[in-house]
Amino acid sequence: MNADFVPGRYRTTTATDDCGWELIAGSGERLEFHYPASPIPITVVEIIPSDLSFTTRGCGVWSADLTPLVAPGEPFGDGTYLVGPEVAPGRYRTTSASGGCGWLRLVGLRGASGDVSGWGAWLSLYQHNWFKTGGPWSSDSTAGIVDIAASDLAFYSKGCGEWSPDLTPLVNPGEAFGDGTHLVGTEVASGRYRASSSSSDCRWQRLSDFGGEREQPPFMITSNPAFPPTATGFVDIAPGDAGFWTSGCGEWSHYLAPKIMPGEPFGDGTYLVGPEVAPGRYRATSTDLQCFWLRLNDFGMSEDGAGVIAAARYGHTIVDIAATDLAFHSGSCGTWSDDLTPLVTPGEPFGDGTFLVGPEVAPGHYRASSDARWCEWQRLGGFGGPRSGAVIESGRAVEGQDTTVQVEPTDVGFYSINCGTWTLVTP
Repeated sequence: MNADFVPGRYRTTTATDDCGWELIAGSGERLEFHYPASPIPITVVEIIPSDLSFTTRGCGVWSADLTPLVAPGEPFGDGTYLVGPEVAPGRYRTTSASGGCGWLRLVGLRGASGDVSGWGAWLSLYQHNWFKTGGPWSSDSTAGIVDIAASDLAFYSKGCGEWSPDLTPLVNPGEAFGDGTHLVGTEVASGRYRASSSSSDCRWQRLSDFGGEREQPPFMITSNPAFPPTATGFVDIAPGDAGFWTSGCGEWSHYLAPKIMPGEPFGDGTYLVGPEVAPGRYRATSTDLQCFWLRLNDFGMSEDGAGVIAAARYGHTIVDIAATDLAFHSGSCGTWSDDLTPLVTPGEPFGDGTFLVGPEVAPGHYRASSDARWCEWQRLGGFGGPRSGAVIESGRAVEGQDTTVQVEPTDVGFYSINCGTWTLVTP
């Protein structure tokens, strides 16, 4: 439906999830808000005299009647509300912060042109660009608490239940707590916590505020690493943090009693170096290429890997853990043990994996049975991980050519993947 509207601000109260609209500005620029059908029906729009056209579908009847739907300070539900006449600036908490909850702080009501980052009318909770993902609200949403500023024009939410200025603590500082968004200080005390579950579904974020702005400083101080996707099961919450969000981690607790004793074999998970895992050299029992591990010096880790001393993937099954490491995390690696009994005999053929030069692999010139282009190898000067400078030399197969490598007596280890069998050509 194309409509000729008198310039002004309009609202529809009958919009469904299929509501979508489009403005054509006087310059011919298309200002569209998820048009056609959208799962985010913004139900207030502003039309100015220079606009050429306004097209709407699935939104019901638009009206210039902006009688407040709620009174400032009252709880309110999903929808689009004007800040000031309907929603007072301040901090609000929602009764439902599930993965389907999302919100937008709006400083304009004329829609977006292309990339949302070029539209000053949207301050989104998410670090990534929602338009680019093209999906529903993120399951990683930290939507449980929001700070609405006096400079905001409007506020929109969907799937969040009821928002209220009631910030009565849900838990007491020092107590164990579960999923949700929590206020640091009044609900969650600063300090070190361990989660009861450290599965790949465990996610958390330390928050500096609840505004969701993209500008610096970012609202998200740190989160658990996204690459490789893992949950380390620990977090250090600082006194200056505003909030902490968590999902899928079970219960967080100050209780840090050792789960294992130093020197014992241990499985996947996160362990403190010293109280649980003694510094030293360990080998994993798994040959799964999904095996990965992290040496950590910080539990306030960020998406760019800060806090990770070194990481290894694709079956690096020997690791050197240093006394200065804070913790060690692994996934899909089986059981780690300080038993380094040789798996192969020096001079004999051996396959993919990580091996000790000397006790298992004799120095010399080797040829691989596979020349597939995904065959890769590394000569190692240690097992501390790539970031620690442990890789002396690396290479990969060139299809149609022999894959060979010279293992030197000074090498500490040798690693290969998808190379078949290595045979000693010249000792």
